[in-house]
Amino acid sequence: MKRRNIIALLAAAALFLPLQSCLKEQADIFEESASERLQNRMKEASDILKSAQNGWVMLIFPVTPTSYSASEPASSTMNGGYAYTVKFDDNMVTAMSERNYTTKDTVFTVAESSYKITNDEGPVLSFDTYNEVLHYWATPSGSSSYYQGRGGDFEFVINEATSDYIRMTGRRWKTTVEMFPLPTDAESYLKALLKQKYAMSGITYGVTAAGERMEGYLYETNGSSSSSRYLRVTLPGVDGEEGEPIRQPFVILPDRCRLYEPLELGEDLSFQEFTLNKETNEIQILDNPDISFGHPFYYVAKDKFVGDYTLTYNKSDDYPELQAKTMDVSIALDDNGGLLLKGLSDLYDIPLDYDEWKGVAQIAGAKNLGQVTTNNNGFARFCFADSAFMLEDETFSTINHFYYRTSKSVMLEITWDQADANKPFFRIESHNGWAILSGSFELHLPDGFYLHCWKTATGTASSANYGALDLASGYGFKTGAKDADGNVVGSRALPFVYSLTRK
Repeated sequence: MKRRNIIALLAAAALFLPLQSCLKEQADIFEESASERLQNRMKEASDILKSAQNGWVMLIFPVTPTSYSASEPASSTMNGGYAYTVKFDDNMVTAMSERNYTTKDTVFTVAESSYKITNDEGPVLSFDTYNEVLHYWATPSGSSSYYQGRGGDFEFVINEATSDYIRMTGRRWKTTVEMFPLPTDAESYLKALLKQKYAMSGITYGVTAAGERMEGYLYETNGSSSSSRYLRVTLPGVDGEEGEPIRQPFVILPDRCRLYEPLELGEDLSFQEFTLNKETNEIQILDNPDISFGHPFYYVAKDKFVGDYTLTYNKSDDYPELQAKTMDVSIALDDNGGLLLKGLSDLYDIPLDYDEWKGVAQIAGAKNLGQVTTNNNGFARFCFADSAFMLEDETFSTINHFYYRTSKSVMLEITWDQADANKPFFRIESHNGWAILSGSFELHLPDGFYLHCWKTATGTASSANYGALDLASGYGFKTGAKDADGNVVGSRALPFVYSLTRK
């Protein structure tokens, strides 16, 4: 019996030896307690924050609180990103941003407050006292839209920290915040950044990605309190269906623009950084040579617009009962290299604008064409008209139905639809309608032309000074007043302009 007990004890000891060895190895791996390890991580993060000689560039992308959903990508509710600069000392942070400066002499607001490193299953950077620059997005306001703040955080979980890069996550809105060491002092950096702003607004691109053609669109505006900055690409459609538009907000830096997240255009086909030439609108992708942005695919050089055309009008997809009409017109170059639309009027040519980037002909605002010789106090003016009202009121008894103000807003664009390169078909598309509020809201679309006389006999311009040109004087358009079916084709008006087809 004794012998059997001894053998059992020896067997048990043999089983315990490997376990003891494992425990020894585990003790060697974790020489510090969990608390000590966390304290070390917090100290390391603090040292890295203070190590940047000039401080850090901090990229913040606030969400829109009223449309935010934890189940949707945060980027879907972002309008754009902002660049901040932060410099850390032992317990104080000094902050500046592209948002906070005086426009007259570009003096940036410098805000100082305390910060601390706390822990919540990892190091957390907390701006724990109010900072005019850093707390703007996190501070609630009296507005019902911003009672939760403006979609930004003041506490960030530090996910990754090295001397070259820091990545954090906002504790409340869960958005990613990136930081890079400042290459120069904060003021010089932000001034260089401002030179890249106020450059873009609604630019269309032709995108080529690994041989696939897509449409791109870049939008950027800068307001006193907020901005919209995003890049959108419409992916190729399948089986004739329209493709899916995808978008990412971006932030502007002195030497590049950076998207919040990489924009995925296909399998293993994405990019996150690009440069934008504010003079030419050209985009260059920095991190993927297989993706390029260029002129829209409907681009046509200015001189290629010159030629003879058939103008189709009195045609609308919304009014299929209309009988389409045509007339012969031409586009020519004037002495200064500008485009002229000829043939609409017996006496006047219509100046066309040209978008150098998009490669489209445009008409922006009403045009004063010349003085009416039979009325020294009046001028012939080319205007835009809401064609639906032409159907009801040939005489245009109210001037609200046509757009008579001079304006830089593009009202119509003549765009090649790429259907036939040998005999191009150009769509005439309405843009930037105008609104009238007189008892009830009316939205008018510039889908027709109207020629009228602007009378100034009293020396002032008012609604009473506007009148149609005398039909007998020959100043109107060349077509008849009404056809046999009663459709208005106008001696003074041309409704529902639809297309130009090269002869």
